[in-house]
Amino acid sequence: MLILIFVLGMDGEVRYVDLHGGSAAGANPHIEMLERSEAMCYKIAFVPSSPNTFMVTHQDGSLRLFDLRT
Repeated sequence: MLILIFVLGMDGEVRYVDLHGGSAAGANPHIEMLERSEAMCYKIAFVPSSPNTFMVTHQDGSLRLFDLRT
């Protein structure tokens, strides 16, 4: 079972943590930074019909679309 945690930062970083990445016990989770923006991250929204897709809004008014398959 895939368990991901998404982290948005005041520093503009968008990251996800795969709790099962690296070890069966989850002792060494895989952490990946997807983007770093100059503007603080505000919100995240998931696309119900596409579990690999989500959007993030930033302080500068931008909206970014991510697809974990790419």
